[in-house]
Amino acid sequence: MFKRILTWVSVLALAASPAVMTGCSTVTADQIRANPTPELHSTSRSFGQWRNDHAITNDNNLRGFWDDLDRVLLTDQTRTGTPYPAP
Repeated sequence: MFKRILTWVSVLALAASPAVMTGCSTVTADQIRANPTPELHSTSRSFGQWRNDHAITNDNNLRGFWDDLDRVLLTDQTRTGTPYPAP
């Protein structure tokens, strides 16, 4: 009984070995030469990391713009032309 099970396991292992050796992907050498690092968008960052960095930069720049606009229009300070306290 054990010998029969061992024979079937051996046959299945030998039958499955070509599939395991080739893998699931059919990537050719030309595809690798065309884009050796497909997961990178720039020199050292992936596309998701690049988008996150740009989102943070744009957010900071926009908040700074609104702060600068308040300073230019003098809306960041209370008016001191009245003798009454401002809330």
